[in-house]
Amino acid sequence: MYNQLDTITIKYLLKVRVHLGRHQKQLEQKINSYLYGIKHNISIFNIEKIFWILRHFFQNLINFFNEQNSFFIVATESKLPIKQFLRAFEKNKIFQYSIYNTLHFDGFIQHKWLNGLFSNWKIIFNLLKKINTLEKSLKRKTYKNLIKHFEGLKYKKKNPVLVDFVLVLNSNNKVLNEILRENIPTFGITDSNQDPSWFFYSLIMNNNSIESIKLFFYLLESSLKESILKEQELLCKLIWIKIKNILNKTIL
Repeated sequence: MYNQLDTITIKYLLKVRVHLGRHQKQLEQKINSYLYGIKHNISIFNIEKIFWILRHFFQNLINFFNEQNSFFIVATESKLPIKQFLRAFEKNKIFQYSIYNTLHFDGFIQHKWLNGLFSNWKIIFNLLKKINTLEKSLKRKTYKNLIKHFEGLKYKKKNPVLVDFVLVLNSNNKVLNEILRENIPTFGITDSNQDPSWFFYSLIMNNNSIESIKLFFYLLESSLKESILKEQELLCKLIWIKIKNILNKTIL
């Protein structure tokens, strides 16, 4: 199987500066074991640890994509213009594979957090459905004001089911606490100002640069491709076993 991470070397990670954390004043003590040190008041991650954590994170993403059906992306605290990455990922052709149509990207939320989004998942989506049906009868400005609060949420015709896991690019403890209350497994980027124990699987690196966000989405797309390759390999093996059984019966 082709390894999608062959190009992600320590040299590359240094180039995109994923090892640069936040200011020393913002340092979370539980992140200390991942640090190389402090330079010019900036927390510096141990690049070798990031290298191996990234690979572990990648393999676990592949496993989740193989086993789960739906996921959601949260980036409420990010000041970066990442909507373009979210929209591009949403339209990725990889979700059109007929062999892999059980996996659903249920959308994202980037700006203001909707309190109770996960605890009121069905109610939120039913409200979104109602707003969409009233689009023609509402004034354009009124409709836009209503729909902007639900930007990123994918409209569902059927009864919405709570997502299987959440990917967090950048968020606060209030949001993470709500996700944990619903017992939703969470993958996330942990910078030097955040506690890694919030996440089911944590990717330790800078989460406040375009380069880091690009790398994160590369990991997502690569893990999806690897998942598809694994599924196709398994299917081919099952078909080959069936063919061998038929041939053995014919010979006998």
